[in-house]
Amino acid sequence: MSNVDQPDFTLEFKAEGLNDVTEADLYDEAYGQLQRLTKGHTDIVGAAVNITKPAQAETSFIFEATVVVYGRPDHTAATEKADNPTAALKGALSAAERQVRSRREKLGRPWEQP
Repeated sequence: MSNVDQPDFTLEFKAEGLNDVTEADLYDEAYGQLQRLTKGHTDIVGAAVNITKPAQAETSFIFEATVVVYGRPDHTAATEKADNPTAALKGALSAAERQVRSRREKLGRPWEQP
């Protein structure tokens, strides 16, 4: 990967209890979506992704994904639970992205800020 393709942020990624292939796929998903979110913006300086399997229900495992986006002026965090790690990660990434975009929109309209 060339330096041009690398984001201007650091991605900390931790996944517990997953096989290496699944973990690599989830990392690629998180990296790609966060890189797209930073494109053309300087407000994101880093992110952390944590995927765990906190509980086992009677019929299926429940996975929890937490995404923290380190940004300026505020950090954003989102957590999602699902029956598979991919769905949990995608849900948390989508929620974090909505929050970042909402914050950007508010900052773009300073007359509406309290």
